[in-house]
Amino acid sequence: MNHHEVRVALTLAELPDALAEAAKAWGAEWSADESDRDGGQLVLPVVFGLRRGFLVGRVDFAPAGDGALLTWQLEESHLELQRASVAIL
Repeated sequence: MNHHEVRVALTLAELPDALAEAAKAWGAEWSADESDRDGGQLVLPVVFGLRRGFLVGRVDFAPAGDGALLTWQLEESHLELQRASVAIL
């Protein structure tokens, strides 16, 4: 799945700060677009079985009814094998 959408009960003005706070709690990195504040880049740390690394994706915000629509699109993935775990197996 390289594309995810979620509707949130936040205004477009509140969304960048809320995303920055959530990213910090997850150990992720959030870089908002300085020009328009309608999106940015989100780098998520991930673990897939014996592989770990991070996913880089583009986040866009759009109005949606009483809230906003947040869309994340995968741009890059950087994964490596956890060699120490494999050696123990």
